[in-house]
Amino acid sequence: MVNKRNMLWWQIKDALASIEENLKFTENDVDVRVLELQKLKTVETVIISLGHLSDTNEIAKLKYQLWLNKGINPRQTANSLGISVGALRAKILHFDYKLKKKVGGFTIESIVAATSTEELEQIMKQFVEIVSTGKPL
Repeated sequence: MVNKRNMLWWQIKDALASIEENLKFTENDVDVRVLELQKLKTVETVIISLGHLSDTNEIAKLKYQLWLNKGINPRQTANSLGISVGALRAKILHFDYKLKKKVGGFTIESIVAATSTEELEQIMKQFVEIVSTGKPL
């Protein structure tokens, strides 16, 4: 059985929640707040990049939309596509696996754990190198 929390989708969601939580508690420390805002912007850039990676063809676009809207009306979505909910879940998990493989398993975790702007820039540089190589989704 696949641990859903290992999905890239959940990693991104947890990262955003963690950054937002840190922003709530760092209202007085400007430097920490700026770093957290940069982390937020970096995660958003990764999400946007994933969308651009998925623009290669109509099937990839559809899978990206299914992945992005994971869990929203799965029965209705499956019915509209003429597949079972289990098949829909399998497609989302497979696409998530492909995204995670393309992005790198620790990119999101590295962003959250970054302690400086320079570290975030290095992570993004590595991300761009990883994404620019290899075949499209």
